[in-house]
Amino acid sequence: MSSFPSRANFRDRRHYVLAVGSELVAPALRIVARRLSRGAPTDPQTWRRALIVGHGHIGDVLCQTVSLDSLARGLPECRFDYLTTPLAAEVLVGNPAITHILPWNSDSRPNAITADNVLKLRALSYDAILCTNVVRHQEALRLAFELRIPNRVAFVHRGLSGLVTLPVHLAAPTTPAAQSRLMAEAITGQRDMSETRPRVFPSANDVAHADAEWVRLGLKTGDFVVICSATTRQRIGNVPREFFESVLASVQQIAPHAKIVLTGSGDDAPVLNAMATALGNGVVVSAGNLSLLGFAALLSRCNVHFCMDSGPRHLANAVGTPVVFTRNLAVRASEAGAYCPTEIDVMPEASYLRPDQIAVMLSTLDRPEIAATIVRYARPVSSR
Repeated sequence: MSSFPSRANFRDRRHYVLAVGSELVAPALRIVARRLSRGAPTDPQTWRRALIVGHGHIGDVLCQTVSLDSLARGLPECRFDYLTTPLAAEVLVGNPAITHILPWNSDSRPNAITADNVLKLRALSYDAILCTNVVRHQEALRLAFELRIPNRVAFVHRGLSGLVTLPVHLAAPTTPAAQSRLMAEAITGQRDMSETRPRVFPSANDVAHADAEWVRLGLKTGDFVVICSATTRQRIGNVPREFFESVLASVQQIAPHAKIVLTGSGDDAPVLNAMATALGNGVVVSAGNLSLLGFAALLSRCNVHFCMDSGPRHLANAVGTPVVFTRNLAVRASEAGAYCPTEIDVMPEASYLRPDQIAVMLSTLDRPEIAATIVRYARPVSSR
């Protein structure tokens, strides 16, 4: 029998009890899993086609790109397809480690794809499936049985080990980037000592659009540019607009020559325009004018990125722009913290806070000190 899940891996007792129950019946689950599979598990070096079941969030998919190169190197005969949402699929375009990007998932229903697309996947006869989600791995495993995939890779610290043929053991909570690297190492058997940095591949067209946006915003080579992403699609742990406004106002006092660019989607434009009006001269708005890879190219031209823990944070990490970010205090600190040498987390050590607790915590922070960190952490103009 496999070792039981630790209570520390669960926020509530109900999910912990379910996980323990799944381990009690693990032998029976292995029998059922074998009957639902196309064949017996095989050595990873024999795999010729594998399906990576990704997350719906841009940031999680970007963290997964940390390990894609090592997977391709470790299994050179295997082709990897990536299943994710249409929006997150954009950041994978051009990645040489991925054969096909499958934008068939839904943000509202993770790993829920249409019956037609299930049939298309089944026809590809995948040798293996990589269930990258450490929280909702049961949904990817369910898809694996729909496709009758014989090799199933997943993290097992939250139970269901009886359904997994290549278990990945997570000894302690860690960042999504480190999780993806751990899975790749378990598959290939090779240590990866490279920097945990996401990888993106903006095209010449993406760069041209970013250059045009730079000109439209009135920015020039040599400007000290602080780019800020103050909005997010996340539902919990968000930092209010007032916090970003007050920190950026302090940035203006410390570095009056700074150009501040407020960025977001087209839907964010009213909020960003209101922030720009409140902050006054030297503040411009770029809302919904670029693709994600075009936005990455724009980030690469800036001195520093001030943002929430969201997709833009990871895009800036990918292009090497220094990041000063507000960690999501509603989740575990060890999972949402810094993972790149070019980023810094300005939040205090805290986890699983409610909105009212987050508001109290934010009220205690020294906004001018955070502004000073932003200015100090920015890379020199000459490095662009």
